[in-house]
Amino acid sequence: MSDSQSPTEAQPQVAYGIKYTPADADLAFEAPTWTGLAAWNDTRFIRLTWVDISSVIRCKVLTLKHFRTLASKSPNGVPTTTLATASLGLVGRTLVDGFSVAGDYLFEVDLSSLRLLPCTPGHAIVFGWLKPVNIGPVPQLADPFCPRTILRNIIEEALARGLTFLVGFELEFTLLKDRNGTVVLDDHDWSTSSSIHSGAPLEILDAMVTALERGGIAVHSFRAEAGPGQYKIVTGPLQPLQAADALSFSRDVIRGTASGYQRRATFAPWIYGHKYGNGLHTHVSIHSPSASEGEISPLAPTLNPLEAIFLQSLLDNLGGICAFSMPTSLSYERTDEYIHGLGQQIWGPGKHVCWGTHHRQVPIRLCGPPGAHKFELRSVDATANPYLLLASIVAAAIEGVDNQMSLTTSDSTVLLGQNAKTVALIPDELPHSFQEAFRCLEEQDTMGKFFGECFIQAYRGVIEEVHQYLGSGGEGQFDKVVEMY
Repeated sequence: MSDSQSPTEAQPQVAYGIKYTPADADLAFEAPTWTGLAAWNDTRFIRLTWVDISSVIRCKVLTLKHFRTLASKSPNGVPTTTLATASLGLVGRTLVDGFSVAGDYLFEVDLSSLRLLPCTPGHAIVFGWLKPVNIGPVPQLADPFCPRTILRNIIEEALARGLTFLVGFELEFTLLKDRNGTVVLDDHDWSTSSSIHSGAPLEILDAMVTALERGGIAVHSFRAEAGPGQYKIVTGPLQPLQAADALSFSRDVIRGTASGYQRRATFAPWIYGHKYGNGLHTHVSIHSPSASEGEISPLAPTLNPLEAIFLQSLLDNLGGICAFSMPTSLSYERTDEYIHGLGQQIWGPGKHVCWGTHHRQVPIRLCGPPGAHKFELRSVDATANPYLLLASIVAAAIEGVDNQMSLTTSDSTVLLGQNAKTVALIPDELPHSFQEAFRCLEEQDTMGKFFGECFIQAYRGVIEEVHQYLGSGGEGQFDKVVEMY
């Protein structure tokens, strides 16, 4: 290879995998009709579901009869009910400053998100929009504070620029022996066949995948991960709002299925005393009719011009994105390259702001063949609210397009592959804590512009309360983080 050639220029390109586009009909999810729902697994209950700012999945269960009555009495046929304004700002039993016990949100159901919940027979799940009720003497929270609404609004800004996205997830979780215990179900190495022999945990994993598929989730694969009791389920791509709904649904199904087997599944990014944490690798592709307009970057000749802009904007905003993708102290435990000084290197996102082609120790991995590229964000875990996470990624894309960024960062694959110590040549490091990530968010200004400063400060208050609630380590933290996530 000559000095002027990049790895992608010197090596022949091989087509593989599936090329997805946002227009693919098989990616669309069709919610059931009323008639279908009534006959669907004898459905009797509807769970109105939202994900609070701290990424805890919450719900209010309505009978199907009452749900349909709400629809029939609504002027537009959309069921709407109320929730306390505390719904987004609770951490444990503590209401975060800035949220009130007075006042209500309207929960306006999004019928397009309705799904069967197969792990709980007779139940279905639906997401919606939280809107403040601005009547009476009590001051109401600014709108929008609803994470799902924030994502929708930012997506609409992207669509106005001709930008669309597809998002898929790798869900890593740990199986524990019983619903209230702290002992892992089994011990195994990475991707071993023996880890999924007949019996538990294979029976549980099979049930999880079956339930996800019955709920309309496209499951691509599952396998054992490297940690004790740790497994991974990979789901297919969807457009961002549907992807965030599907991720929340999938987390609920995986935990619910494990509970049905008298086990517990936790997505906690780090479990006290364990060697490996649970990530939530997030795969994103960007699309536009004008994606090929402009010059190809010599630093990444297989990327189209839009992908190169997106990549550079992700890198420029990665510190701030970490405030949403890794909000807890446990998130940063997981991403340590060397676990607590033991010198055992893991496939984490590393410590430096960089990208690499098919490299699993950088925060942004370029994967997929040319013409079907996607960017895998590896500095993400399930303590991230999925709507806020994806909103931050889409916001970075808009910022890059608006400023017509040029790719200035080289592929680090060769650099890291030759000698891990040379990573020190990459000057910028990822944040080492949520506090550092939040400072990046404020300094970079992108997120404040799209989320609103009022929400950004409320978000900080919630996450700081999460830190207080989880504590600083030990068995007490183990119990709380496993219960919460």
